[in-house]
Amino acid sequence: NSECLDLEDGEIKAFPLKKNKTSDILVPKETIAINMVEREALKINNFENSKLCKKIQQVIFVPYLRKGDKVLIFEPILLTLENKIICDNIKKDYCNIQKHLLDKNELRSNIGEYIQCRTKGPRNSTSRAFYFKTSYIREYILPNIKYDDELNKLIKLIN
Repeated sequence: NSECLDLEDGEIKAFPLKKNKTSDILVPKETIAINMVEREALKINNFENSKLCKKIQQVIFVPYLRKGDKVLIFEPILLTLENKIICDNIKKDYCNIQKHLLDKNELRSNIGEYIQCRTKGPRNSTSRAFYFKTSYIREYILPNIKYDDELNKLIKLIN
């Protein structure tokens, strides 16, 4: 069912990078929103039957670096839940978030190593969404960026 997806068979997530303040290393500028959390669905759906799992089966990540009007778009990176390590780590986080909701009837942003459930919207919002944390970006996406001399020159030009 593709009704909740950007594409027929997956998602596209563009996200900004920034240069680390103390080095030329690129780091995630922010977390990446995945989808809204429906509390009742989270309580009853295991990971495999969750909307989150459907959304992240296949994700094309498009990192970019921006300074003013200059934007450098990096080569897209495809990550799928066929990668057992990624799948197991996301599933573990989902189960921990779900368990906390069932045990304490609350959702907290500090649960999860690679995904988190936190507020979405203006201050004091009660809406919640799943996000890929910067740890996910650093561990699974950034190592897939192919650096070469040309790309390094462009990075220096934009910053």
